[in-house]
Amino acid sequence: MRRFAWTLVVLLGLSPAALADCESDVKDAIAKMQTSAPFHFVTQEWSRHFMRHSAGRVVPGKAQHIETQVQNGQRGGETINIGEQAWRNDGLGWLGPWSTSWTRDRVTPWPDLRMVEGTCSTIDAPSGSKTREYRFRTAARAPVEPASSVVSIFVDIESGLIVRYERLDSPELGIDIERGVIARGSPELGAGMISAYRHDATIRIAPPIVDMDRRKAHALATFDKEVEHAEQHCRDTVIKLLQAGREAPFKYKIEGGLWDGILSGMHGAFVPPHSIHSVWEGVPRHGGGSERISIGAGSWAKTPLYDWKKVVRSDWNETAVASPIKLWPWGPAPFLDDFLDGAVSYVGSARCPGRGGEAGGAIDYYEYDLYRDTTQGRLRVATQRLYTAPDGARPVKLETIGPRGWVTQVQTRTLYAGPRHRAAGHDCQVRPRRGCMARSTREEGRPVAGAASLRVA
Repeated sequence: MRRFAWTLVVLLGLSPAALADCESDVKDAIAKMQTSAPFHFVTQEWSRHFMRHSAGRVVPGKAQHIETQVQNGQRGGETINIGEQAWRNDGLGWLGPWSTSWTRDRVTPWPDLRMVEGTCSTIDAPSGSKTREYRFRTAARAPVEPASSVVSIFVDIESGLIVRYERLDSPELGIDIERGVIARGSPELGAGMISAYRHDATIRIAPPIVDMDRRKAHALATFDKEVEHAEQHCRDTVIKLLQAGREAPFKYKIEGGLWDGILSGMHGAFVPPHSIHSVWEGVPRHGGGSERISIGAGSWAKTPLYDWKKVVRSDWNETAVASPIKLWPWGPAPFLDDFLDGAVSYVGSARCPGRGGEAGGAIDYYEYDLYRDTTQGRLRVATQRLYTAPDGARPVKLETIGPRGWVTQVQTRTLYAGPRHRAAGHDCQVRPRRGCMARSTREEGRPVAGAASLRVA
């Protein structure tokens, strides 16, 4: 990083002609990369929030294959983009194609970068070097981009192709210009990236083979292997607790993990076997203030835009790119609960840590991986922690754990002796309203959809 600190010093001694030649050489090199032969890339990106490593191949203007991606220690999947189509492989098999647009701005210099006038310099290379370095500053192309960035590109002298690209965003934040180092202890740590390229005319990127039967078999085998290595007594206990949690009415509240800044949470009530009333909290007209009542196979919704009306039930087997399960029409938040009608979950591995780490100690919480059957196979949709009531009989709190081990969503439950059927004197099936729950099967005179179940593999 020290090289960035000397950029401004070098610029002071440049003539107008040298600056013009430098800027012209940079623009020519960037333009040439957009139409060059295919190349391999290895990229490292960082900010105060993440560290990401990725590697892959690019056919300029046609295709991209991200073969490896690791972010904050978590390995991601493969992605192929060809034209306006995309495929994804999460390790179980390829999915797609989907219509998409894609850009190489993350791993190559921006084609339309705005070079700050008078900041470009050519750095003298050691004798015998095969590359030439250019340094300059760029200005933001849009309000959401960094106010300024310091950039270095290394160009192969013989071919004129870029072989390395370095960018340090907003260097005034978290950068000590005099020492030329990142102030890593600062809360205002800057962001940046470094990419290296190896050009290879033999690269070809073709659509992958999508075999859903093979993928589903692989997903099921992966789940079975996890169950095989699980602590069986702990796993059985978790399953019994989740089943018990659906056998008594309770009020619930969910915070976090929804849509930050728009929806702040949700609350409601559940009455066995299939009645639930949910209220979304947050910005009106963006989901906030919306309500939904589901009774057996029927579902009604109310929003700030319209009064109660019957709606189509969400399909628990429906999938979305952003989330393995599309729970509600207005978002893919991980609202993962077995008390919802039609939701069938499977517990994979389970861990029962003892309080204080002593063998045989009291259980503080249960941690387990939750799987769901989707059109993409049996997928792990969340890691959760379950806390029980003092008597250890039923769940009173469920936490969803994110990939970095942080709690991203919390659901609290309050058991109560609420109405088990419909509100007195009110027909839930015609005009549902707050507090309205299902009638019993005897009162309805018709069968009720089967209870949500938790199966033991």
